[in-house]
Amino acid sequence: MQKFSILCVDDEEMVLSALKRTLRRENYKVYTANSGEKGLEILRDVEIDLILIDYRMPGMNGLQFLKEAKKIQPDTVRILITGYTAVGTITEMVNKGGIHQIIVKPWDSEELKQIIRNSLEEHVLMSKNRKMVQENDVKLEELRRLNNELVDRIKGYTRDSMIKMQALTIYRDTLLYLPVGVVGIDESNTIVLVNQKANEILEPICFNLLGNDIEKIFPKEVKQMVQKTLKNGKVREMQMVKIGNKMFHIKATRLHPESNARGTTLTFYEAN
Repeated sequence: MQKFSILCVDDEEMVLSALKRTLRRENYKVYTANSGEKGLEILRDVEIDLILIDYRMPGMNGLQFLKEAKKIQPDTVRILITGYTAVGTITEMVNKGGIHQIIVKPWDSEELKQIIRNSLEEHVLMSKNRKMVQENDVKLEELRRLNNELVDRIKGYTRDSMIKMQALTIYRDTLLYLPVGVVGIDESNTIVLVNQKANEILEPICFNLLGNDIEKIFPKEVKQMVQKTLKNGKVREMQMVKIGNKMFHIKATRLHPESNARGTTLTFYEAN
């Protein structure tokens, strides 16, 4: 089982001791620093999965620290503890510091542990996703290299052959940049594909969409529609479905019977 590393930064030793006791019971490897400068030194030497820091500290405050931390380890989960409760202030903190989560004082130990568990689970999924993207990029680059070699060796390629070789890339880019949201769902109702527009619409609801059951993101009736579509193949549509604070039209379509995979695609766009 993976043992996660957590860095706690606070200028109060009593707070650091309390955090250390709480988190060590969860089998985390805990590092502590009583200043932002010492915390940055640790980040330069040790790979950290999650940072937990108080906003108000002498010298470098928590927001300034997280900005610098992002430069050193950009993929680390960043959580800020603050006494501020104003929505505007919290929003500004999230935007400026690239913060994944804000915990408002006074914090509860059980709630804190659950937030950290959830954040680390999302961190693992994001890491796996990035690895898959990198591996796919390497494979795609290799395909491009082989393609170029073939073009050099075989001068008699016809226009139709060239179109077929480019079709995969065109298909991928078309799906990614469609002006409507597209979500791919496997037969276990898990989200396995999200295009750019869908990510823009749904990211405020869930930080990482991949790997979630659709019921966590969409209303229950959408999941029921997906299940019916997967069962009998009939295309179904729903009008005026509320997602977040907006209304959307949604269509469910089962993958073609000749496809190697079983599942459903959801397409959706904002209702006028």
